[in-house]
Amino acid sequence: EAARLEVDRLEARRIHAEELETERLAAERRRIEAQRLEAERQRLETERLEAERQRVAAEETEDRSGLVRYPSHPDGVAATPSRKIEAGPVEHSPQGPLTAPWTITVPDAAANPAKVGDEPPVWPPLGAVYQRAAPPPAIVDDGAIGVPLPAVRGTIGLQPTATPGPSMVSRIFNQSGGGAARPPSGVRPCAHCALPLSAAAQFCRRCGTRQA
Repeated sequence: EAARLEVDRLEARRIHAEELETERLAAERRRIEAQRLEAERQRLETERLEAERQRVAAEETEDRSGLVRYPSHPDGVAATPSRKIEAGPVEHSPQGPLTAPWTITVPDAAANPAKVGDEPPVWPPLGAVYQRAAPPPAIVDDGAIGVPLPAVRGTIGLQPTATPGPSMVSRIFNQSGGGAARPPSGVRPCAHCALPLSAAAQFCRRCGTRQA
């Protein structure tokens, strides 16, 4: 009985080991398959990118071929090489004395004396408008009437009186009080500073002097 149990135990251990090995091999196969799929995917991606690049290059080539190319020279006219112009001998003309482009000639007054009758007319002509006005007549103070009259009055036979009266200026000066500014009634000047003060003021508001 013990031998049979030992045999069953060993058999179960062998079966378990075989199962473990089977699972390990299956996992290894799955890993290899995954690597193969990844490599295939990368290869397909590379092929796709290459095809895309070739397509873009083909489109650019078609676009360039569709452009109209104009010749650099017209039809029937070939490009001729440019000719080199050789410089010939330079002729130097003899240089003479330098002259001014314009000159001013002053006539000699001694050689051609001017004549009195040959003077050119003056413009504008000196007519009545352009002539100098005569000076005004002198003013004579007529004392009889007090009005200044021009001196031409004597030309008509009228002479001023022998004893002229006071002139208009003198009469105006006398009527105004002889030129002295008299203060109005009720106002008197300060005895010290001449400030106009009221007749009833006892002291000057400027200098403080007592008024009489």
